Amino acid sequence: MVFAQFAPNIIPIANVGQHTQFTDTLYSMHHLSAFFYIYAQVLIHIADYPCHGHQYHTMHGDTYPYGDPAGISHEAMMQKVAQNQVQYWFGYIEKQYTDKMITVFNESLRRLSSQCLMIRQFDAKEPQEVGTAVQKSVTASVVGSEVRKVASADSWALDTTVPRWFLLSELRALKAQPPGLLSLADLQRQDVSLPNPSIPFSYKLGTAPFAVGEEAVVFRALETRTGRHIVMKELHTKKCGTDDLQACKMTAEMQLVASVYAREFTKDAIKPRHTPNVAYIGCDVIQCSNGKCYLVEQLLEGSFEKFSNNFGVVRQPGSPLSDVLQAFSHYTWAKSGQSILICDHQGVQTPGGGVTLTDPAMHSCGPGGKYGPTDQGRNGVQRFFKTHSCNDICQRMNLGSASI
Repeated sequence: MVFAQFAPNIIPIANVGQHTQFTDTLYSMHHLSAFFYIYAQVLIHIADYPCHGHQYHTMHGDTYPYGDPAGISHEAMMQKVAQNQVQYWFGYIEKQYTDKMITVFNESLRRLSSQCLMIRQFDAKEPQEVGTAVQKSVTASVVGSEVRKVASADSWALDTTVPRWFLLSELRALKAQPPGLLSLADLQRQDVSLPNPSIPFSYKLGTAPFAVGEEAVVFRALETRTGRHIVMKELHTKKCGTDDLQACKMTAEMQLVASVYAREFTKDAIKPRHTPNVAYIGCDVIQCSNGKCYLVEQLLEGSFEKFSNNFGVVRQPGSPLSDVLQAFSHYTWAKSGQSILICDHQGVQTPGGGVTLTDPAMHSCGPGGKYGPTDQGRNGVQRFFKTHSCNDICQRMNLGSASI
């Protein structure tokens, strides 16, 4: 029963080299590294043979003696482990075969993490050692994650009260021109691309954020021309590996695409009556005179909730709201011609029983990364459909089989 629940989360990764005893460790780690950004950071690596490349072993018969056939270096992978503070545990089968590889990996990881991280080893043939490694690695990761969250919040003096706007100075920036009303046909003809900011925008900004999340620091703000209460999000762009403007434009473009699909889904007459409405809030990009960029959204009133994660796993399976969000994700895959899948639903419930959402994740049909660090490509789509069971909404809308 436990394995049956766990099995849908297993993602096979095809071997890119010839079928020899040597492993595609670096290629597999490259795929897994995308998950370091999303989940608690634990990597348990079990192998009986080293990876390709004579720098990792002294054995004969390696068809790729110069390293990984996909061109991935151990330095790049250890950099990702260090950046995301991953607890890396290695389980050996025959220690003499993998010792040199782990020594090379470890030297790189210790240097890149300023001696803060190292690879711990255990005998994978001993069940007790495997259990101990799992327990210790998960415990260390959870404790470390909580410490980092507290440290992140403590570095900001959070203020959840409404600012006294009359005491704050008006600030000026430039806003990107939003496109007109788009349809699904428009999205299928071309990708959405926002222009650089050029429209004057005036606002007042709270002196302290009221929330700090994994992706952004969030401030209350006031658009002074309209008196509209808004939020301004400062993205953690260093974590995404992009500059302010690029990261903000990509996020706003994703949210715009999600809003088009949500609007079309909600007005589709084929779905069952009384299906809760789904909407994505509008999102603008502004750029200040110092180059700093923000995402600007209408302030959502109500209790903010995360309804599902990046792979469609829902908090309340079988509830009307969960069913409609699962069906909406399936709808985006079907109506986009199997090119994108929108998930990671979060926002507030509306009085009519629907939801207004923000900050979507989007999986593309390729290898991933097109829509930022949460885009897991076809692996992400596969994981969604492994947990998705078509409900009445999917069936009434003729969305097709839950597969890719």
